[in-house]
Amino acid sequence: MSGTPSRVAASFADVEARDKRLYCDKLASKLSSSSVGERIAALTAVFVIRDQNLSGHLLRMAKDSSSSVRRFAVFYLGELRAKYSIPVVNGLLSDESPEVRAAARDANRKIGGPECSIIRIGLRSLRLHPQTVTFPRQKTLSRPVSAAISPL
Repeated sequence: MSGTPSRVAASFADVEARDKRLYCDKLASKLSSSSVGERIAALTAVFVIRDQNLSGHLLRMAKDSSSSVRRFAVFYLGELRAKYSIPVVNGLLSDESPEVRAAARDANRKIGGPECSIIRIGLRSLRLHPQTVTFPRQKTLSRPVSAAISPL
């Protein structure tokens, strides 16, 4: 199994329609390989073919024991702009591997764009300036935040 996206795309294009499910099943089994290289190649294939039935595997692989596999998984989640992966990506922001953390930061920017940044900036603003918090496309709250969110 080649790990280059162009070869994966070419190989998948050559698979007959009736055999595509079998190909996807084989990919899913490769994600459990004991070889890090095979898991990364399978992740690349999952990313390239973008089969909805395989997308959950990217989330699972983001928690792999290999930092290389985690880095590729979070990179591909970012490339897919997969909003469903925000909790997993945010969890990897504190990964033990600096490469995984960097990939998670990049994926976070790609996936959440301003929304994820708003949450981080908003929470930081609450700690630094509890009297006034500004969120884009919303009004500025000029009263204590606790009063702004208390029930009526």
